[in-house]
Amino acid sequence: MSTATTNLALGKGVGSDNAGTYLKTTLAAALDTIDGKFGGAGGTIPTASLEAAAVTAPKIADLPKAKVYNSAAINVISGLTTLTFDSELKDTDGIHSTASNTGRLTAQTAGDYRITAAAIFSSNATGSQRQLRIILNGTTALIWQSAPPVGGGDRPGVNATCTVTLAVGDYVTVQTYQDSGSTLTVDAVGQASPMFQMELVP
Repeated sequence: MSTATTNLALGKGVGSDNAGTYLKTTLAAALDTIDGKFGGAGGTIPTASLEAAAVTAPKIADLPKAKVYNSAAINVISGLTTLTFDSELKDTDGIHSTASNTGRLTAQTAGDYRITAAAIFSSNATGSQRQLRIILNGTTALIWQSAPPVGGGDRPGVNATCTVTLAVGDYVTVQTYQDSGSTLTVDAVGQASPMFQMELVP
């Protein structure tokens, strides 16, 4: 230990030239060290390092999602009809079944889901609306969208999208409403109609 350090530690020599010089030198050296570590006075900020594979990209492809459709036209009465779906384009979490309750998409993982449905109605100009509804747990309408009826070979298309928080076991279905006074069809158009999908929002 230097004489100046010893004097300071013992409380001696405070106010002397040696003690003052030592204190100034020590403080200056400490400030230089801080500047060097944190980027001041020409220093550079050190780059943090991570263990290999400590951070990975989100596995978006593995998030719970399902997209289903029906391969044939579905008869829809004047009034409400719940649609069913016999084909799956994707299902990453057991959300849909083609054996039972085929109209349902059921959450197996809790979270916020984006839900979309689409349908193309047969050509018929009678009535005032062709409507599509997304229903939660068989009772609560989350959203509905309507299109006016058209005839002459043209077919009205309707789609509806919403986001909802689902608990495990909650399910959603799709209902149509039409007021033509007779049975119409929701036409099968590839994987686009009737179509139903939901996906967990990351």
